[in-house]
Amino acid sequence: MYPQLAEKIIKLEKVCGKYCHHKIFDPKTLPENIPDEVGIQNITKVMAEFIGMNEFIFIVSFTKLGSAAGQISLSVNRDKNVFIEIQRDKIKCAKQFFAILAHELAHQYLHIRYIDEPNELENERLTDVCAVYVGFGKLLLNGYLTNERETSAEGEIVTTYKGGYLTFAELAFVYREVCKMRKIAVSEYSSGLSIEAREEVLSWVRWIWENIKQWVCHFFIK
Repeated sequence: MYPQLAEKIIKLEKVCGKYCHHKIFDPKTLPENIPDEVGIQNITKVMAEFIGMNEFIFIVSFTKLGSAAGQISLSVNRDKNVFIEIQRDKIKCAKQFFAILAHELAHQYLHIRYIDEPNELENERLTDVCAVYVGFGKLLLNGYLTNERETSAEGEIVTTYKGGYLTFAELAFVYREVCKMRKIAVSEYSSGLSIEAREEVLSWVRWIWENIKQWVCHFFIK
């Protein structure tokens, strides 16, 4: 369905497969609200250690970044101190914050392994794929759609914000393919997801079963 994304998964598996565990980071271990400065550093440390980057010290701060929601300082010398900056006024909720943090950590994961794409946009898309690949799929899916509600004289206004460099359908595809590759049960990879994310992920499963049933019916009828 998405051959270019499948190629990115294969690219990561060839380089990182023998080092990467087959676990999914549990979003239930994270707070419902954005923590204070100390809490953010602690959570970043936990997330970094989850993907095997124990040797680095990540320093996260809020700042003004223009159009970007987050950025990371990637040192040519692979320094142990790594600085991540996030634009606070672009963050609508904790789930969105953790998705951005996962994306920035994935940048460092790729950087220390000398994996990149020559095109900037494709490199960002690779980074989203990598974030799912290393186990942050639920964080990216849950943080992709953010609703902001406002009450006016005319009633309630709901504004939906979308984040990431993949579409929601592409993100669900990558997540499902990685879980399938690692033989993770549907019950496990569909739990802990938002309603929207779970619906998007399982739509792929239903699509597969519908096609299998059609093929079986066609085979026997024929």
